[in-house]
Amino acid sequence: MDCNVNGVATLGCIFPIIDNLITWTIGLAGTVALFMIIFAGYQLLFSGGDAKAVDGARKTLTFAVLGLVLIFLSFLIISVIGHVTGVACLQNDIAKGNFGFTVCH
Repeated sequence: MDCNVNGVATLGCIFPIIDNLITWTIGLAGTVALFMIIFAGYQLLFSGGDAKAVDGARKTLTFAVLGLVLIFLSFLIISVIGHVTGVACLQNDIAKGNFGFTVCH
């Protein structure tokens, strides 16, 4: 299905838009998680031995690392969902970089 027919956008445009949205969202989430890890490190460094501050920094660090792991696993999660539901465009070989909604049409 073409994305552009006679200068008018069609429903074929939705898959590249979703692909770009997911790519940018995962990139932004990874960047935020990385900054949260750095921020937790600074909190831990400058806690001054205060038990409450150290506990807060450790919690921030734990959740930031878990978020980063979830971001890395998101491609695997989407691939598993694709295999379970039978959606062909989600079943591409991620290791070869052939993942994306742009191959749905």
